[in-house]
Amino acid sequence: MRRRSESTRRRSHRILAAPPPLVLVAIALAIGAAIVARTMATMRAPVYDVAVVGGGLAGMVAALEASSAGAGIVLVDKEARLGGNSAKASSGINTAVDEGDVPDFIADTVRSGKGHSNSDLVKVLVEQSRAAFAFLKESTGLDLSSVTQLGGHSLPRTHRNPTGPNVGYAITSALIARIQSSPRITVRLASPVASLSPTPDRFVLSFADGSTATAKAVVVTTGGFAANSDLLREHAPNVSDLPTTNGPWANGDGLRLISNAALVDMDQVQVHPTGLVDAADPTGRVKFLAPEALRGVGGILVNDAGRRFVNELATRDVVSRAILDQHGAHAFLVLDRAACDRFGQSTIAFYVKRGLAHRFTSAGETELGAALAEALDRFGRSAAGDLDDEFGRTVFPEKVTGANDEVIVMEVVPSVHYTMGGIRIDTRARILDQQGRVIPRAYAAGEVTGGVHGGNRLGGNSLLECVVFGRIAGRQAAEESRQ
Repeated sequence: MRRRSESTRRRSHRILAAPPPLVLVAIALAIGAAIVARTMATMRAPVYDVAVVGGGLAGMVAALEASSAGAGIVLVDKEARLGGNSAKASSGINTAVDEGDVPDFIADTVRSGKGHSNSDLVKVLVEQSRAAFAFLKESTGLDLSSVTQLGGHSLPRTHRNPTGPNVGYAITSALIARIQSSPRITVRLASPVASLSPTPDRFVLSFADGSTATAKAVVVTTGGFAANSDLLREHAPNVSDLPTTNGPWANGDGLRLISNAALVDMDQVQVHPTGLVDAADPTGRVKFLAPEALRGVGGILVNDAGRRFVNELATRDVVSRAILDQHGAHAFLVLDRAACDRFGQSTIAFYVKRGLAHRFTSAGETELGAALAEALDRFGRSAAGDLDDEFGRTVFPEKVTGANDEVIVMEVVPSVHYTMGGIRIDTRARILDQQGRVIPRAYAAGEVTGGVHGGNRLGGNSLLECVVFGRIAGRQAAEESRQ
């Protein structure tokens, strides 16, 4: 093969090193056209005062509060419906019993957080709990008069509806109706947000379908990452192999929407003691939750031998650890007829119909037999004040029907339930950057944030957090959008 001449090589090099003027012009025109196209698309995009990204309880509350302040809202969710994990909540929402209970409620929450909680955020959570609860009752019209004492609480503070569907579904359904009737709120469903890009005076929302919208302020309420195995392996590998109670939407995709946002407590993941084992799919990764209220109304936990092994109303981390230490790393949650009456027979019937619970005419009819009957008898004697509880339980139901009446038995396993870590915020729900500075026009609320619950969340504080900080974020975002 002939070698190219030196002059040919020089000409080739010149062509590679410096394109002709016409080529440069063509490239410049193409780049300019792309910039113009993006600019025109942004100019055509709808403009809102506030964009709320995430349609669970925190997002809906933020949208309602911002609209009440006169702002025009777009409420965006990647799913085809609103509600998120909030719609699955079943134990209830906390509120301070009265103003005198505020210090004790704060102390209970801080104690549960095991030194990781942000005390300023906890103070806001509790001090605004009564106003948040009043807002929720007024906004939904629900009767939330059924009160239970859950694990880690020094008083009964957890409210739910005495009849009807689970409390989370009841609350979110009522708020969805409010949102749909609001002329100031535009709802955009099945619309994953690919990015939130800041400009000097607004954010540009870019959606997965290529469309855009702009907003003068944003509120991120996208929830946690308890269904994201990769993030769990990265931040909490010790629990990443456990099943989860979360829907697939809980994948943490909102954690990086705000560039340079600081993250906190990402290794703090709550394992709920009682994920229900479905007899038809015993090894399934997603578990239906057996709410803590089932233990609050008088349910007991027994092992394979039919014996109790823990104070059922200890904090969730303690109860979960105790179950994992049992043979087979599982337990049985047992309720007598009186406990089922207190919780709601219609919901118990739902569990039975789904194959998640099994009904027996007495404890003796179960495979656990005499041992379970003895456990129920001793529990009843402790409830009556005739016997000190061997596991230190001090809160009991008023009535126990015991082993010789109908019992409900559910197999349960500890399951990843809630991620306490997330975006760092201040007491005004403003997102902070990695240097601790406020990111302008950016807010967050709900499980996507970190710092409120620390190392362990008290039951009932999740819905409360959504309402308290959702209200704050909505009001603050509306105010800043006017500036």
